Amino acid sequence: MIAGATKEIVAQWLRSRFQTSLMKLLSEFPRARADLRDECNQEQRMRPLYFALVLLAAGMVAYSQTYSCFWDEGFHILAAHLIDAGKRPYLDFFFPRLL
Repeated sequence: MIAGATKEIVAQWLRSRFQTSLMKLLSEFPRARADLRDECNQEQRMRPLYFALVLLAAGMVAYSQTYSCFWDEGFHILAAHLIDAGKRPYLDFFFPRLL
């Protein structure tokens, strides 16, 4: 008789514990769903910014490979070589494009 009563008490306790956990989980579900919806909305709001950044990066790469070159790198390399050889800029050699 005691074992049966103990089983019933344990069963009631488990049911109440499970129902409490289940009710808590179900009460938090709408909030979790709303948080997920907010994250999706925030991600959708950020898409134009991401697109603009990718477009800007692509434009900068295209510019750096086409129009940004001034074709005076040869003067700078020659000046570096002359300085390495011990010559002094503006005294031993002068290139007006070094400015």
